[in-house]
Amino acid sequence: MSQPVLIIACGGKSERMGTDKCLLDYHGKPQYQHLEELLKPHFPEIYFSIRKEQVISFDSCKNIIPDNEKVAGHGPISGLLSCIEVFPKRNLLFIGCDYPLLLSNDVLKLTSNLSPENSYAYFNLFYEPLLALYNKNCFQDLLSEFNNGNYSLQKFLNKISAIKIIADDKKRIKSVDTLEEFKAQFTK
Repeated sequence: MSQPVLIIACGGKSERMGTDKCLLDYHGKPQYQHLEELLKPHFPEIYFSIRKEQVISFDSCKNIIPDNEKVAGHGPISGLLSCIEVFPKRNLLFIGCDYPLLLSNDVLKLTSNLSPENSYAYFNLFYEPLLALYNKNCFQDLLSEFNNGNYSLQKFLNKISAIKIIADDKKRIKSVDTLEEFKAQFTK
């Protein structure tokens, strides 16, 4: 399988967290920078999916993809569809910025020795749509789902029967979504 484009999804509104999750410092730097440094040795093409209002926070980054206005405002699907518009013929590895324990091997597991015709996602009781490889062959179906008012990437992965990847360590694919979770695990 050819190397996918890695998209680090930073566009969440972080309403439960109360602050932008991609800017949280888990490893001595904002999480989006940590993920870029962690994964750069394995993925030469890394882009950041962001909301339009986040552009100022990413002013030093050249590799941003702001949500396209015609699909904006519907959660992660808005970011993914905006990235598809930029890379319509490439597989996209869509990784959320809210997995602070994620290792490069966890991401590589989504791309290693897999069939090029399928989409893959981590699975733990349900699909993790922000830890997924979206195959270019599913892009038209995803756009159709969006146009029909179906905005859940999790439901989409289920509908297309994405291949389930089981984590080597489930703690590493646990997102941190609230300030309480962040304080309990990452502040002393």
